[in-house]
Amino acid sequence: MRRYETIAILDPDLSAEDRAPVVQRVTDVITQGDGYLALVDEIERFFRIDDRVLKYMSVLLDKTADIEKIKEEIAAAQSKAEMAKVQSETAEAPSMEEAAGTDEVPTPESEAAESDAAPAETEEEKK
Repeated sequence: MRRYETIAILDPDLSAEDRAPVVQRVTDVITQGDGYLALVDEIERFFRIDDRVLKYMSVLLDKTADIEKIKEEIAAAQSKAEMAKVQSETAEAPSMEEAAGTDEVPTPESEAAESDAAPAETEEEKK
């Protein structure tokens, strides 16, 4: 089995709504073929007839790709992506210390009041 990589450049003036059907069509073609057989011809045919696609290029990455190894790579990439998603979600959640902490920022007035209080304590200690 051969392994390819396809790159497409869409019209930059397209809105997200106009870009979505092109991406969805390519996704559907890949899904229908399970991502393994005769997809390059179908994808390139679609790119040739669709005016929203300005340029495209398919590159042969490997003439003798092992399908089992590719499936393992895909599974590993998916599990890595899932772990990264979980880690980013936990990193975004505030920790218990941050949630319990105060948002009070010292001001020059509060620092001056603290510095005035310190000498008073030492005078009391002397008595």
